[in-house]
Amino acid sequence: CTTRWCAARRWRPGPAKLMRAQLDRLASVASLPNVTLSLVPLGETPIPLLHPFVIFELEGGALVTVETYSTELQLHDAQDIDRYRHVLDQLRDAAVPDTAAMLRALSAS
Repeated sequence: CTTRWCAARRWRPGPAKLMRAQLDRLASVASLPNVTLSLVPLGETPIPLLHPFVIFELEGGALVTVETYSTELQLHDAQDIDRYRHVLDQLRDAAVPDTAAMLRALSAS
């Protein structure tokens, strides 16, 4: 989560006013106590990002949801969950340390 900017800076699917609102929303959500938002610089991912996933840490155990082109998978197996935790750890290690500063810089550009 830079010397090289992330894809969010390069790809603008709407006008600047809309994008500033999107970045403001990200900054707002990132300030929640149960949310961690990190940005990985473009070209610096330690592994190929094939599909988005979410790890839910629940009282009865963990759940990973994986979005593919055609379906959403729900993984409950401990070995699968550990695999995705490892991927998340690698992404966290590659992330920009000060995401809040990155969001401010993006919204100013």
